[in-house]
Amino acid sequence: MSGIITCLCHDDVERRIHVLIEAPPGRGKSALVRAIVERMLNRFERDPSLPLPVLCPKGGSEMTEILKGELGRDGYSEAAIRMQLRHGLFVLVADAIDESVWTADDLKRIVSGNYEHTMVLAATRPSSARHEAFAYARQWLWAEPLPLNEGTLALFEQDYLVADVRAGLLSRRLDSSLRKLCEIGQGLYSPLLVRFAMRLSNTKVANVFELYKQVIQRMLNPRASDMMDRLLRDAGAFCVKTYWATGRRELSEAQLAKGGEIVATLRRAHVLVLASSGPDILRFFHASAQSFLTALGLAENADGDVLARAAGEPSFYQEHSDLLGRAGSDLYYFLIHALGPPEACRMLTRQLRIWQKEIGNDLPRSIIERACPAEYRATLSQWIIVHAHECSNERIFSALLDALSRLPEARQCAAIVEIFAALAPSVSEMAQRPRQANANAPSFPTTHAR
Repeated sequence: MSGIITCLCHDDVERRIHVLIEAPPGRGKSALVRAIVERMLNRFERDPSLPLPVLCPKGGSEMTEILKGELGRDGYSEAAIRMQLRHGLFVLVADAIDESVWTADDLKRIVSGNYEHTMVLAATRPSSARHEAFAYARQWLWAEPLPLNEGTLALFEQDYLVADVRAGLLSRRLDSSLRKLCEIGQGLYSPLLVRFAMRLSNTKVANVFELYKQVIQRMLNPRASDMMDRLLRDAGAFCVKTYWATGRRELSEAQLAKGGEIVATLRRAHVLVLASSGPDILRFFHASAQSFLTALGLAENADGDVLARAAGEPSFYQEHSDLLGRAGSDLYYFLIHALGPPEACRMLTRQLRIWQKEIGNDLPRSIIERACPAEYRATLSQWIIVHAHECSNERIFSALLDALSRLPEARQCAAIVEIFAALAPSVSEMAQRPRQANANAPSFPTTHAR
């Protein structure tokens, strides 16, 4: 963290560097930004000649206008802002720019603009467009918060145990079962999942879906336990009407007004919190909690098309994290658990067969082969060689599904979930292309019975 602050606030203004923090959800990007800003504010209070961090959630393409909007109410004139920008006395801070009004073009203009001594600290989920925008800067640093490993996990737990005691909160170190639940790779752990699990005390949970359910139930903490199902159902329905309908994380004043009592309940429980982009805009305390509740709402009437959209629509699959799976969105994986894996796999299998018959020959062979789980690719390649004389893409797709149907049930389900998540973005992209005028244009299914 001190290295990032040095990049942003170096005494030699010519050596200052813009910083882009980029990582999947749950890695602690926002926590890192908050810690950096807090330390910079402490330094500024001791020495006001150092750069002042300014939160800039509303975005824009011109530094003066951005800061005038943020600081004008505090008596800063435009002339004073321009003078301090020239001397590098501010650092512009933009957290979660993937969820806000900041665009890649805005970032490009800001980091390549006239005020070369004023730096930008931004945090985002993985984004090639924002990478390219920062590349226009004279100098910039890319930083990725890493998952916890065996060593840093113990330090992470200890820091939060101390903080929780001070705050009067009950928490504990992870036992072996919870530690395994929070593992996202061999010897690597999600900071967000670890934090959730520490707060569950002695509660036993079987998977990440149940972990989220327990955490949100504790936050809601209704007066009577029989209210919980209704609260979760109402919260899920609200998320379907907002996030599922628009693909946007932040909630507008109009959306909140239509939410009724469930919005008030979620606010009281701090499940909904103020967004940084305005006093009338709310967001969920973490995006993955919004995905979880959306999945609960969708499970009431889910079908293959709903699963395909959750896994393949850009506004959802581009928000993939490493909390739940290797491909596909958190929303997709939460929905699999909300439906129950056996029922979900039946829906997925039916939808895959529909894709095979209706668009199998239109899917590029490379996409079908990449969708095949790694442990079966050699077998699929051998099948292609043997059947080269009749090896249409549709036949390859069919052979892959036939092979999966012979697997043990548990492994079959896991493979189907993985293949569906890998294929859904390509199917969604194909469905959005302009339809060919000729009669041979492929037909892309949009709705199928459950």
